[in-house]
Amino acid sequence: MVQSMQKKTSPVGETFESLIEAVGHELAGVLMMRFGGRRMRIPRSCESEVAQELCAVIGIDGFQKLIKAFAGQEIYIKKNFDQKKAARNRAICDRADFLTRDVARGGEGLSFRRATLKLVDEFGLSDRQIETIVNRGG
Repeated sequence: MVQSMQKKTSPVGETFESLIEAVGHELAGVLMMRFGGRRMRIPRSCESEVAQELCAVIGIDGFQKLIKAFAGQEIYIKKNFDQKKAARNRAICDRADFLTRDVARGGEGLSFRRATLKLVDEFGLSDRQIETIVNRGG
C-alpha cells in the first residue's frame, strides 16, 4: 500500500492566528515583516542558525514562546501584504495629487490621464489599477 507523501497543512489564516496566540500580535507582526511569505521549520532548540536569527528578530522570550507552540513544525508566515499595499496606495494618491496640482500651487499641473500614465511607470501597475486606487482615495 502506497501512502500519500502530501503534507497536511493548515490554512494560512489559521496558522497566523496560532502564531498570534503563541507570541502575541506585536511579535507576530515582526515575524511577518522579516520572514513573511515563506515556510519555516521552527527549531527545537536555540543552537541552529535559524534559531539565532529568530532570537535576533523576536528576542529570547519570543523565541521560547515560538518553540513551545511550534517546535519541529513547519509553519507558513504570511506576507505583510495588506500594510504594504495600503502604504503603496497612499503613496500613489499623494503622488497623483502632486502631479495634478497646479504649477502655481507647487505641483506639476498634469492632466489626470498624463498623471496616471506617469504613475503606471513609477509603480508598475496598470492604468486601471492606478485610476481605481486614486478614485477610492487609497
